[in-house]
Amino acid sequence: MYLFGNLISNLMDYYSQMAGFLFDLDGTLVDSLPSIEKSWQILASELKINPPHIPDIHGIPAINTIAKYAPHLSSEELNWFSQRMEAVEVDTANLVQPVPGALEIIKYLSTNQIPWTIVTSCTSPLAIARLTAIGLSLPKDSVTFEMVTKGKPDPEPFVMGAAKLKIEPADCWAIED
Repeated sequence: MYLFGNLISNLMDYYSQMAGFLFDLDGTLVDSLPSIEKSWQILASELKINPPHIPDIHGIPAINTIAKYAPHLSSEELNWFSQRMEAVEVDTANLVQPVPGALEIIKYLSTNQIPWTIVTSCTSPLAIARLTAIGLSLPKDSVTFEMVTKGKPDPEPFVMGAAKLKIEPADCWAIED
C-alpha cells in the first residue's frame, strides 16, 4: 500500500537526479483513516446525516463534502460545521499512525540535509496535530490548505512548496498517495 520500503535503499540514486522532496501528509506520511472515519461519524451524527463513504471524499476539503451531504445548510452553518470538523479532526489526531517507513525516510532526509517539506490539503492546525501524533513537527516551509488559492491536484501547492525550499519544481520529487 505504501512505497517507502525500497525508496530508502535507492534514495541516493534518485537524489542525484533531484534536489528536494515534497510530501503529501494524509496517506503518505500518516495513516489518518481512523481519525477521519471517527471525525465523520461524530460530525454526521451532529448533522443528522449518514457518514459519507470515506474513499469518495478522500482529499476533498471538508467544507465541500459537508455542502454535498448537507445541502440544506446556510452559508453560515456550512462555515460553522467546517470549523467544527477541523476541531473534531484535531481532537481525534491521536488516532493517526505513521505510514510504515515514513519516519525512517524523514530521518534519513533530515540527517543527510536533503531538502524536504510537506504539501498538504490539511489546514495548519490539523497538519500540526497529525504530525505531533507521530512525533514530527510541521516544517516551517510547509504548504497547507489556507496558504493556496487552488488546492491539489492543481500544481500551485507543489510550486509553492518547491519555492519555499528554493528549488525549481522540476527538480523535486512529489510524493503522494
